[in-house]
Amino acid sequence: DSLPESLFEVPTNTLEQATTRLQVSPTDPGGYDVLIYFAHRRPDNGVNDQARQVAFVAAVGEFLVAGGGVVSFHHGIYETAGKSSMQDLLSGQATGVVPWNTSSGQNVIALSPYHFVSHHVVLYPVRITYADATIGVAGGDYPAFNNTPDERYPNLALRAGLSGIEALFGSDYNEGGTTHLLGYVRSQPQWPGVVVVYQPGEYEPNALGPGNNYQILLNAILFAANHPDADWLIIDGFESGSLN
Repeated sequence: DSLPESLFEVPTNTLEQATTRLQVSPTDPGGYDVLIYFAHRRPDNGVNDQARQVAFVAAVGEFLVAGGGVVSFHHGIYETAGKSSMQDLLSGQATGVVPWNTSSGQNVIALSPYHFVSHHVVLYPVRITYADATIGVAGGDYPAFNNTPDERYPNLALRAGLSGIEALFGSDYNEGGTTHLLGYVRSQPQWPGVVVVYQPGEYEPNALGPGNNYQILLNAILFAANHPDADWLIIDGFESGSLN
């Protein structure tokens, strides 16, 4: 809508602003539909830092139960000290080095060919043979685009023992292996809401300018805002949302 706080950005060190707003139900006229989580770290300004992080994560969990959507974009999935409980909700974590590659970036391979997030108005000029049995991706030729420059997260992995994961994106660069998870959806029976994770996003002109990464972010927001009350129509391998 057009209210002044319809889109509200919260610096990490004032995380409690997000906590307060997430406690308003998404069905309330003053509530939010989607949290975009971009925080690389917990608060670190020395004012009850961990307690504020704990309260925030509890509010995010309640937000999902109330039907809100969560989109983790780029380094929201990176795990640093004090973020573990948030990574549990997101169901994954990246650790270790994150190489910045300006020559070949990384291929973004769409692993779920008929999902709205991965395919609505996203352009895939090539197909790449890919398989990753560890996340349930059968061998096949999948649509892909190259994203250069990009920051690679070679150690991005799912939390052990968690359910409700649908892999959406992977990559095949040869660094710490040749199969790399780039994005997924997590749903749970107790959540009317949904979590969408997408790793690429370091280079702002690609992430927030016209192009595939920006389109994927927009798709994720729309999907998360309307889950599970949308009828997703598959048309010629691409999807359009017919929203109830």
